[in-house]
Amino acid sequence: MEKKYTMVLVSHTHWDREWYLPFQEFRIKLVRLTDKLLKILDTDPDFRTFVFDGQTVVLEDYLEIRPHERNHIAQLVRSGRLKVGPWYILPDEWLVSGEATVRNLLLGHLIAEQFGQPMKAGYVPDPFGHISQMPQILRGFGIEDFYFSRGRGLEEEEMTCEFWWEAPDGTRVMAVTQGSGYCSASSLGLTRDPDGSARTDLDLAVEQIAAQRDKLAPLSASTVILLNNGCDHLEAQPEIPEIIRRANEKLEDAVVIHGSFEDVGRLIKEQKPDLPTYRGELRSGRYCGLLPGILSTRMYIKQANERTQTLLEKWTEPFCALANIYGSDYDSAMVRMAWRLCLQNHPHDSICGCSVDQVHKEMMPRFDQSQQIGNTLAREGLQHLASRVNTVLEMPEQATPVVVFNAHGWDVNEAVTVRMSGLLEPGKAAGEFVVRDSRGVIVPCQVTNIERTELSYHKLWRDCDLVFNAGKVPALGYKSFSIERVDHRHVGGQPALRPAGLVASENSLENEHVKISVRPNGSFDLLDKTTDNLFEGLNLFEDTEDAGDEYDYSPARLSRRITSSGGSGTVEIVESGPVCATIRVHTQLELPAGLSQDRSARSCESISCPVTVSITVRRGLPRVDITTEFANNAKDHRLRAWFPVGVAAKVSQAEGQFCVVERSIDMPSSDPTWNQKPQPEQPQQSFVNVQANGRGLTVINQGLPECEVMRSSDAVIALTLLRCCAWLSTGDLLTRDGGAGPEIKTPDAQCLGSHTFRYAVYAHGGDWKDGQVWRQAHQHNVPLRAVLTGVHPGVLPTEKSFISIEPKNLVVSALKKADRDDSIILRLYNTTDESVTASVRLGFAVKSASLANMNEEPAEELSVDNGLLSFDMPAFRVQTIRLSL
Repeated sequence: MEKKYTMVLVSHTHWDREWYLPFQEFRIKLVRLTDKLLKILDTDPDFRTFVFDGQTVVLEDYLEIRPHERNHIAQLVRSGRLKVGPWYILPDEWLVSGEATVRNLLLGHLIAEQFGQPMKAGYVPDPFGHISQMPQILRGFGIEDFYFSRGRGLEEEEMTCEFWWEAPDGTRVMAVTQGSGYCSASSLGLTRDPDGSARTDLDLAVEQIAAQRDKLAPLSASTVILLNNGCDHLEAQPEIPEIIRRANEKLEDAVVIHGSFEDVGRLIKEQKPDLPTYRGELRSGRYCGLLPGILSTRMYIKQANERTQTLLEKWTEPFCALANIYGSDYDSAMVRMAWRLCLQNHPHDSICGCSVDQVHKEMMPRFDQSQQIGNTLAREGLQHLASRVNTVLEMPEQATPVVVFNAHGWDVNEAVTVRMSGLLEPGKAAGEFVVRDSRGVIVPCQVTNIERTELSYHKLWRDCDLVFNAGKVPALGYKSFSIERVDHRHVGGQPALRPAGLVASENSLENEHVKISVRPNGSFDLLDKTTDNLFEGLNLFEDTEDAGDEYDYSPARLSRRITSSGGSGTVEIVESGPVCATIRVHTQLELPAGLSQDRSARSCESISCPVTVSITVRRGLPRVDITTEFANNAKDHRLRAWFPVGVAAKVSQAEGQFCVVERSIDMPSSDPTWNQKPQPEQPQQSFVNVQANGRGLTVINQGLPECEVMRSSDAVIALTLLRCCAWLSTGDLLTRDGGAGPEIKTPDAQCLGSHTFRYAVYAHGGDWKDGQVWRQAHQHNVPLRAVLTGVHPGVLPTEKSFISIEPKNLVVSALKKADRDDSIILRLYNTTDESVTASVRLGFAVKSASLANMNEEPAEELSVDNGLLSFDMPAFRVQTIRLSL
């Protein structure tokens, strides 16, 4: 008689590469686990398959110690008995860019292909919720199924364990909830005798399997039930074939098979169940803790990650690829190594900051090394392109050519900074700089950040930043200028355009778009001159205690909030020129030194934390840039900057991975049955926006991924700058029941010392799309770069766009060399909910072009009409293009 249920038992381990132990200590365990696994697979043909947690970095870590096992592992992968990939590492999805997630899957596939076939299952068991674009990313690699534990709960009550999960563009995968977690059938039948020795009780194992059937069958749309035979760092259970035989003898209504996640997906789809559909983020703690405090734990790690992945995505890959078109070598191995080092910091226990201190000490050198590679390669690529530009201009004899590069897919009209150095002879004046464009027109400039070093023989060496307005620099291209050091009495050439409206007074700054009035506590009022909207009290500091741990923020039972309202300080103008003006405020926050001994309140002892706020307005820009330096001398607290919007709103918009996510400001309702009740803090990439009644305010951040939009009479955006705690996990939080990991002290998570935070505000009328807020955010985080070069002929003109994209709601996220051939890969996405036709203008010749998937495999040929490509871009679509040179 045919049995009703098919129960697929998947043997696996969940491998946290580093967590409550550092990497090398866990690697010892990994090597021993893998040695035993290989022996099991070699000696027991009935042990059908084992899943290596969806990762491939484990292969690198193991084979570095056991290189002689490479062919052995390849044989097992090719036979399907060892499942590896599709990931390089299992990432946290909120804290990394969309492109980093794509690179993660791409590298995972490249490594897995060296051994055999990558596992085509979107296995992401433990990360703390899932981004809305994950279905589209997975389908970009030919993956149709998704297996997860955390995040479900905001869907309708009739949702089953299996459902269609749709990305914002409508792409969908079949999602399978690991209803009892990824450890649901771990250590089956394990018991201990009175002497402490372990043994396997087969009948107990069958009872445990039956219990999972009884729990999951009513929640499933099919008769296929997933059993996860594994857990954190668990070795393979050699008794599994015997357990399966006993289960199939005992269970009257279920057959148990030893399989993989791919088997689970295939068997469910064969039944063609009527599955419900869900679209949106999976970010609920209803059934499994979401642990949202990881968005702000050890903020210095988040900042380092933003610097690293932005460098690789915006400068290293694009300009090395473009330089290769014009004769430079492309070192794909070094680019891949830079990404490897960055990605090794993206596992959820690493980038989330929820590990022991030693783990996070070891992360920073990886970021440093990735940046060393990325900066060197980017510098070489930019210098090579600059060397190919014809700089034989009609310029003064002593002038130095400089090429300004733009990493965005649109023209950028902003200032650029170039570091200048020179020897000052005794008795001679420093002179002035004159900057001219390629037509000889003098452009506004000013000197900042002057440093003088005394050399021998009474000579001085001067370094300074020369800031000048570059005008409109072409999209993904460059523009040439010349710099001349002259006596200010002898400046020839056409005069500079008169700077319009950049004014700095005692406590205010003003340009064509905004006027700000600065208070001595570091806050300011902003008048949007375009709409006459006034935003008051921006950048007010708020500090509360943090009685939480690395996983979650928690107030104390006797909470106390401190703000900078009414605070005193000094206000000074530190820059005032034709290009930019800066006011600097020196103030301090008097904060409790930490928590009381019983952690129920803030301590009575106070300590001073100096704060320096620099507020900058630039010629022609509606954005106000802020740099806050904070000397953290206090423990157990959270520091945020408040931005009152001045209007009530129901929703906010935050940049996500390849999209903008609209979220309700009100938290979802919950009840005591929830595993973890909702928290107000939300993830963001580079900005969060609130708008209503023609009044909009965008807060832009650089590596500060946590925000909250507080709803009172008027909305207030709260940007988290720093969160400081003492424990990896502890069990006395008000925001979570019980612990989330081992109870280990983590003194470095207090983040004592000096910190620098960079963010900005942008006031606009209309909605976020009308204001094109993503452009202001991306330009803030990826400013123009200037490269000094020599006077030389070249094949490139004085200014050029290599690639430009239209219409305005399209964003370039990647320009790189393909990883399997010499093609150029271009990726762009539609950041809005409006479907458009994309126009891509190429500034170099190509033989052919095609649409492709994210695995860089061609899909559909495109016609190239005089360098122009056109194709449809539905709302929130991510599209990859292959260009053959």
